Amino acid sequence: MIRFLLKGLLRDRSRSFFPLLTVFAGVLLTVWLQAWIHGTMSVLIQTTAHFQTGHVRVTTRSYAREADQVPNDLALLGIDTLMTGLRRAYPDLLWTPRIRFGGLIDVPDSRHETRAQAPVTGIAADLLSPGSPEGKYLEIGKAIVRGERSARGGRSSSVKNSPGSCTSGRATRSRS
Repeated sequence: MIRFLLKGLLRDRSRSFFPLLTVFAGVLLTVWLQAWIHGTMSVLIQTTAHFQTGHVRVTTRSYAREADQVPNDLALLGIDTLMTGLRRAYPDLLWTPRIRFGGLIDVPDSRHETRAQAPVTGIAADLLSPGSPEGKYLEIGKAIVRGERSARGGRSSSVKNSPGSCTSGRATRSRS
């Protein structure tokens, strides 16, 4: 019986080729989409965890309450002793100071009046100090499109804006 069915399928190409092609296309599309979604989610989660929240983040309680507004006036100042204490208490962790900030960019017209405004955010990381792990951790070398990474201040480079181009590491932990 099976021999008879196989003979019939092989004899009439439209009965075997198009269903096989449909199944092949469906499997190919399913596998490709599953891999693409899994890869995108992995990069998204990794980038979010490393760049924004990470592993351990030391802030004041006031800052933690308003962290979504990125309040610069509640940032920790004079953190040298705090950083020394944290590095001594938790030597297996990588401790790096960072500043997150936000603002409003104003695009003027020819009469210097506001043509458009948009919110902007940024992050300041120590890239110039010798021995600073931030350059490697943020993968700045991979993200530079034009120019070069400067060993001194006062220079800039164009950096691509794509998921996964910059990564680092923090998480949330309040400190008063």
